[in-house]
Amino acid sequence: MTALRERPKPPAVRLSLDPREQFAKSQPLDELYQNDLMRWFRERAEAERDERWDDELEDWVDGDTLEDFGLDEPATESKPMLRFVTLDELAERPRPKALIDGYVQAGRMMMLVGEPGVGKSFVALSWSASIACGLPFFGHHARQGTVLYVGAEGADAFGERMAAWERANGQSIPRDRLLFADESMSLTDADSVERTVAAVKHYGASLVVLDTWSQLSGVDDENNAAMVARALRAAQAIREAGDGDTAVLLVHHTTKSGNSYRGSTALLGNVDSMMMVTGSSANFSLSNRATEGGKLKDGTPIRETGFAIEPSKGGSAHVARSGADLVRNAVLEVLEDGEWHPRSDFGNPGGSSDSTMKRRVRELVEQGVLIQQGEGPAKVYALAAKQVF
Repeated sequence: MTALRERPKPPAVRLSLDPREQFAKSQPLDELYQNDLMRWFRERAEAERDERWDDELEDWVDGDTLEDFGLDEPATESKPMLRFVTLDELAERPRPKALIDGYVQAGRMMMLVGEPGVGKSFVALSWSASIACGLPFFGHHARQGTVLYVGAEGADAFGERMAAWERANGQSIPRDRLLFADESMSLTDADSVERTVAAVKHYGASLVVLDTWSQLSGVDDENNAAMVARALRAAQAIREAGDGDTAVLLVHHTTKSGNSYRGSTALLGNVDSMMMVTGSSANFSLSNRATEGGKLKDGTPIRETGFAIEPSKGGSAHVARSGADLVRNAVLEVLEDGEWHPRSDFGNPGGSSDSTMKRRVRELVEQGVLIQQGEGPAKVYALAAKQVF
């Protein structure tokens, strides 16, 4: 470097190309380009924040060649090709288990659609509680996981509803398995989406519920396909934050006729399943059959009837189902005292036969709601949630 400073400085020459391209590898660096080559080194060091270039400049002396200090032109890196897999590779990949058999698929984008007031939010909350507890949803096996629930109304709206669910099901929801957002978000706001993605990763969420689409999507015109697609891409980013196992459930309204979802066809095209809530809060069905406005990308479509939103004695309400719930509620009410009771204490609610009572009680034991002691006529039952072992 000292030798350079002692020489007469030639006029600065601005090079439009990489200065190293001006010379053959074996040619000593011409003095004409020394200043610009030094300047190029420093700009490169600053742009790439790579101290290597500063170190190379310090070591550089008159007469060196590009080859002398290891500045060969880097090989052009080709972009990796698009990856393809064989049918055998696809068959070997593990399939995520359903969160609720027949209803909630793991790693999918889903939509739950119903008229205002029919009970779709209660259904979403019931699914969420079943997953948080690992408790079957009316006979459909649930895989336990963590649920993040984002409601446009805020977290305060859900406390009484979940207390009603706990009373109806004789279960205490694990407090670290079902969490409610204490603020709203918008799928068209990048910061909101990033914060939601961060929460999914932090809590390891199995299910994220966005209730409702119209209030949380940030879409001003639900019939605008481009706006809807943009919001759905944000929802997909939330789903993908869970390494392929996280499901996203969008709660949405129907049209005025009540037989289809509201808004652009981009909704149906970009979700993996659409479950329709049809009827009234006193008697509704759940179906993802295409003939009833639903959708299921993979699997066997389901349609079940006899659901209702039943008021709870302690306030609010919960999802119930006729027949089985009459027995269930009667059993839970008797066992609320935390004591052990024989089956005869449950009576025959709704005129249920002894064989029906026997079957219903056995189902509650299999579901983990009740625990049983003894054999034959000496069998007694208690609420699992009230027993400490």
